[in-house]
Amino acid sequence: MKPLGPSVLSWCHECNLAILDSDTCPVCHGQVPRINYPFDIRPAFPYDRRNLKKTVDESYGEGSFDAMVPDDRVILFGIAFKKDVGYTVISDGCDLGDYYAYEGKWSFEPSAKAASLMSEKVQRKKISVTSRGISMSRRQKGLAASDVISADPDIVKGDVVFIIDDGGRTVSIGKASMNGRVMMEADSGIVVRNTLTVKASSCPPAKGHTWEETIALNRPFLDRAVQKSVSFVRKVAKKHPKIPMTVSLSGGKDSLATLLLVVKAGLRPKIIYADTHMDCGSSGLVKGIAKKYGLEIITYGIPEDALYRNIERLGPPSVDFRWCCKVHQLIPFYILSQMIGGESLTFIGQRRYEGTMRMSVGSEWKNPSVPNQLCASPVQEWNALHIWMFLTREKAPYNKLYEEGSDRIGCYLCPVSPLTSHLQYKWTDPVAVRWEECINEYGERMEMPQVWFDKRLWRYRRLPDRINDVGPDIQAEIESKQVIPHYNTRYDGDFLYSGRPFDPSRLLPLLPIVRMKGRMDGDSLIVGDMIISRDGRIKAINGDKGSIRSKADDIFNISLMATHCLECTGCIFICKRSALTFKDQGIHLDASKCNGCRKCLEICPAVRMLR
Repeated sequence: MKPLGPSVLSWCHECNLAILDSDTCPVCHGQVPRINYPFDIRPAFPYDRRNLKKTVDESYGEGSFDAMVPDDRVILFGIAFKKDVGYTVISDGCDLGDYYAYEGKWSFEPSAKAASLMSEKVQRKKISVTSRGISMSRRQKGLAASDVISADPDIVKGDVVFIIDDGGRTVSIGKASMNGRVMMEADSGIVVRNTLTVKASSCPPAKGHTWEETIALNRPFLDRAVQKSVSFVRKVAKKHPKIPMTVSLSGGKDSLATLLLVVKAGLRPKIIYADTHMDCGSSGLVKGIAKKYGLEIITYGIPEDALYRNIERLGPPSVDFRWCCKVHQLIPFYILSQMIGGESLTFIGQRRYEGTMRMSVGSEWKNPSVPNQLCASPVQEWNALHIWMFLTREKAPYNKLYEEGSDRIGCYLCPVSPLTSHLQYKWTDPVAVRWEECINEYGERMEMPQVWFDKRLWRYRRLPDRINDVGPDIQAEIESKQVIPHYNTRYDGDFLYSGRPFDPSRLLPLLPIVRMKGRMDGDSLIVGDMIISRDGRIKAINGDKGSIRSKADDIFNISLMATHCLECTGCIFICKRSALTFKDQGIHLDASKCNGCRKCLEICPAVRMLR
């Protein structure tokens, strides 16, 4: 993957200290090398440490983890973009290997350095080889079946295995290309690939530092980053002195750090919070933060029941159809902007290390989804390592789910979250329980196969390739049952067809929005030279179907607004003439107030998503 930013981690091996974004050690003042990791890095919390220890010891034998990382050492996780969840494990200035999960199962693949530290404690996944095998593996030629003397029968293809000599010393590691029992029976072939030489058994450095000690010793470098961001906040605020200033607080770590930086700049922003009702306990946390820092908070959220009704209308939100964000986050943010006066300067916790899209945005931008919102991020250049050192030092009230293995805090059952996260948490919040029940009811109604439930395949409308236990037939069945409900107009003989049936009588009251009038004729609606039937077909009364094309687009848009309302109420807030009201799960128009500006159509998520 393309690097997301400069490497911010250095390490002084003399002092055995992790150093934040500097080439000089704050203790001995010597020059220190950068660790080449141009992605996010975060501390391993006690929960992470326990899980890592459990994984390592179960894989290689009791005591293997403690031989690799003493109790008094900070462990850093470099967030890797692979598998479900993945990290590069860094401690004592060394890359110790890859720690990752796939479908809920955690694995650890030690580096050559970690193998050297663990070698005397390793009891499993060992292969004893001939002198020729030692020579070949050290020259990175792999290991041939003919050179295997004995192998742990529990070795599974893909495991990182320890290759040992006749004295029991580890000489190299590599990746098994077949199971242990098969190795013992094989007469030919390569049984271990990608071998690396392991140096003689070694021990960790005698001294190290805890996470708290590391933060204290990095004070000058953290202060420098904070001051730079505070100066940025003051500069941006000075450029826009006449518009309201807000901080978008989501309940996540980055927006919390952003709020603290704005406050440190001597400013008193209003906090805006879009309450999705699904945000992993963030609602109470955000309100508590506002109270702690004495700041005004403005919140808005679409009614909770609309969430569940929208599953019935659209199916569960998915990676490739995230209607949840468009309807239940972006529209509330637009409404919040109207509540504070329309135009605003909003500080947002967005960082380049979160992904390629955010890397390319820069520190200041206009929100394309919320008109008149100017956005700025004082943490755009910060790594997660900056964020966590800062929040820990400030004793900031962050969401404790971060301490239970979460890299990001979004919504309950977020489709973007990896399968491991879905399997790891069993939510008890009544909202999350009901949300999951709605998803399962949808699956039962659609008669989805059991694997759809087990692997949370509602997260995709188009399934990724090579999912375990999902063959071509099952994939085709699932995809045929949960298509994205797009409606594209097309000619069908003498008719223009919308792709969906609808009740023309529900269109009639909303026609003034597009400056049209009509009348019902039985079950059909007549608008000018068009006749609209219940099956979604439009026909020109005079037979000239080309003449109705542009008008038909307006009719189809109004039909979505009338019969596919998602209850976001964005149209009500955008209408300056108060012509629209919401009741009975639908939009109602006072035609005497409507001037046909069409702004309600422009903001309607049903129109924007479904056509």
